[in-house]
Amino acid sequence: MTTDAHLDETLRLRREALTLLVRAVEDLKDEDGQDPTASQVRLRMGELSYGGFSLSRVGCRRFRDLVDLAESEGLVMVDTRPAGDIRIAPPADVDGHESPDLAFSSATWRAMVDWRPNMLRVWDTRDRRARFIPEYPVPLEPERFASVRSEIQTNGDRFLQLPHMTFADQLQLLREFAAGEPLTDEQEKLLEAALGSNRPIQRGLQLLRDLDESASRRWSEVLRTSVRQRLAAWAAEVAGAPDPEELMEPVPAPDPMLPIEGAKRKLRDGAGGVAALRAAVHRAVDSLSPDELRALQLPAGALFR
Repeated sequence: MTTDAHLDETLRLRREALTLLVRAVEDLKDEDGQDPTASQVRLRMGELSYGGFSLSRVGCRRFRDLVDLAESEGLVMVDTRPAGDIRIAPPADVDGHESPDLAFSSATWRAMVDWRPNMLRVWDTRDRRARFIPEYPVPLEPERFASVRSEIQTNGDRFLQLPHMTFADQLQLLREFAAGEPLTDEQEKLLEAALGSNRPIQRGLQLLRDLDESASRRWSEVLRTSVRQRLAAWAAEVAGAPDPEELMEPVPAPDPMLPIEGAKRKLRDGAGGVAALRAAVHRAVDSLSPDELRALQLPAGALFR
């Protein structure tokens, strides 16, 4: 294989890896409602590709390089604040629920706020459920996607086109939300720079969260209210559209075996400096070359604890 052909093949495999990464993030998020860690995503990518995924095949030295590429293209959002491993989320994903007992179904929510092009966003009037899948086949996609596409093509009257919030819609909503935040002149300049960047929504939200942790919850409420209003307007105009309440589903009860989030946050805050230091060390170690790792000095037995 010539050098050019090898490069083309590597770039092709890298695009497939990005598609696989997004699917892994979405699958893991759907399973437990939490943004997965990079380690979880990497393991799931191996499972989804039946062991075919490897960094060397896609021309990346570190998994973080692939994640950074996905973030730069707006495919995912990366949260580097947690101590230890970073967490990866679908674009424009938020935490929280509109009400204590109900939340939008996963497919409905993603159909409304995921601004990726070439996606099918429909309501199945027979099965009474939202469908959100790629318009065209993607590598290693679930087999059911092909049958859903076929159903949409052959029984088009059965499906209603769902509305959605475009990238421009969400950016405008974020600007309006940020205008109501109590920011200093310097913070407003930083926010304007973030909103004028090549990833305005991701960077704008990250800045607001860094300034005030509760901003994430408030943004969640604003975005969900906007989504609900759009769905209500759509339901009022489109014959056969479901009542907005039908697009909701019960929120799973919290797992009694999991620690309470408030307790985790309190512990993290109490160890503030140490947690930040551990996170920095993790990031530093992740960036080391094999030779640098071999030269790294650690307390005796630290690797075996």
